[in-house]
Amino acid sequence: MPDLAPFASVDATELRWVRTEGHHEFELKAGDTAVARLHWRSASGSFATATTARGALTIKRAGFLNPKILVREAGTERTVGILHVHWSVSSLELKGGRTYRWMRKSFWVPTWEFDDANGQNLLRIEPAREGSHLVGGLLTLAPAALANPDLEMLLLLGWYFVVLAFFEDEIAAGASAALAAVS
Repeated sequence: MPDLAPFASVDATELRWVRTEGHHEFELKAGDTAVARLHWRSASGSFATATTARGALTIKRAGFLNPKILVREAGTERTVGILHVHWSVSSLELKGGRTYRWMRKSFWVPTWEFDDANGQNLLRIEPAREGSHLVGGLLTLAPAALANPDLEMLLLLGWYFVVLAFFEDEIAAGASAALAAVS
């Protein structure tokens, strides 16, 4: 696989997520240049590795009744972020105390946004599909996002959340179809 370009070296207004040849992997690209990669260990699990030019993180969902998503430095148990998942608005706490809100914009349109602690929108992620197949994601960054030191983390964690939701929907649809066939 080719090396990843440093995030600061590309035009961030051209960023988009693209599914790679591997079924469980996506790349964050600016034009033809890859700046990040998000790879799932398997389709049925929640463990993923996020890689950028700066290094790697692992991301994993934990909990059932009180779910959260843990972001850790790869190869360690050192947590650098926790997304507390709630139905309407989830909250992200990063090491160092910074917080963000993660929310779906509406029930009908699967667009997700990160806002800072003051409610200022930073980025929007809109999944791109071909039929029911997730092929990538369109990103819209607010001007304030470009100067935000946590932008890479927000892009990685936001896309992880979107893809995990699609994977779970695919599994649920398969289980429903199997049950219908048995009935």
